[in-house]
Amino acid sequence: MGEKVKVMLVEDELLVRLGIRSLVDWERHSFDFIGEAADGEKALELMERQPPDILLTDIVMPRMDGLELIERVKALYPHVLILVLSSYGEFDYVRRAMKLGIEDYVLKTSIKPAVLLELLKETAGKLERGRGTAPSPLEAPAAEPGLAALLEAALAGAAAAAVPSAAFPPGAHRLLLLRGAPGEAAEDGARSTRLAHLVQAELQSRAAAVAAAPDGAAGALLRADGLGDDELRALIAPIGHAAGRWLGIPLTPRLSPPLSSWEAVRTFAEQEARAGGGRQALSTREDIRSLLEHMGEHYREPISLKEAARRLRMTEAYLSTLFKRETGSTFTDWVNRLRIDKAAELLRATDQPSYLISEQVGYENINYFGRIFKKIKGVSPQQYRTRFRKGMR
Repeated sequence: MGEKVKVMLVEDELLVRLGIRSLVDWERHSFDFIGEAADGEKALELMERQPPDILLTDIVMPRMDGLELIERVKALYPHVLILVLSSYGEFDYVRRAMKLGIEDYVLKTSIKPAVLLELLKETAGKLERGRGTAPSPLEAPAAEPGLAALLEAALAGAAAAAVPSAAFPPGAHRLLLLRGAPGEAAEDGARSTRLAHLVQAELQSRAAAVAAAPDGAAGALLRADGLGDDELRALIAPIGHAAGRWLGIPLTPRLSPPLSSWEAVRTFAEQEARAGGGRQALSTREDIRSLLEHMGEHYREPISLKEAARRLRMTEAYLSTLFKRETGSTFTDWVNRLRIDKAAELLRATDQPSYLISEQVGYENINYFGRIFKKIKGVSPQQYRTRFRKGMR
């Protein structure tokens, strides 16, 4: 095909976007997947920076639907060839899209990798036959190449020489680390890749780079100019909800302080790996978020599902189901992980004996505390402290 053909996806359902993005080995088949959007308005914003050669779009979407998007793209970017994703019962929409000049359409419910790939190749062939090489006047310069590779190297623990500070992008940046909650088994590279795709889809232009990390995790280098902690937390919160709901991955999001070098990225990632991950999955429901805040402030006190249900005026059974759906964790597991994370902080920062730390985080029985700690962290409290201090030398 010569130069890689740029493809953009527009689809309001996140699960469908993730599925389509995973269907094709884009690089291998000389395609460059340059971005995705949940509606027509966002797609046009992305195109201002870099228009695609092929646009793959849904029709029924919020804010700006696919038909209006097709009309705008045909006017602004006449060189772009458009393929439509449709569902059963949308034939009238597809017929109108055909009149607007789309190339073809495919049913979302029956799409297969070979079918999509063949359709993309046929459309790319039309580009080579019928389009000149002059770039669109609205095309923006591409993002700095290699940034994701540098982030991946830093997350994997590459030496500072492999990720030179001179290559670090200018401006304020913070690292977002996302990994499965303690005790969850990671699925090799496939899970990391799906998670990285989700992060890129949710953060869009706020992510200077996104990369898969070891152990089923993912990392994103965030452009943090002008954003305070509360704004960053609000930006990150939907990712935890989406990962738990659509990917079945309860997340532990961790946000670094401001960073200015790849060495700082590597150091933060290593510290978080030693600490066992930190915080747990987030929820977007106000009542559950309020409960989590209350638990975070009162973890030293007795916490029960019955008391929490009374607080939210729900039945225990309903709260149990809702809590698991929103956080990816059972109520009891959440409480234990919260307390054990607090205990781990004290083990790292103080010389207090385990029995005192046990009492400070809400466990009256030191033996029970030890069993729960080892279940979550994989080692005893004393072993955890010893390993952490050896790693700091």
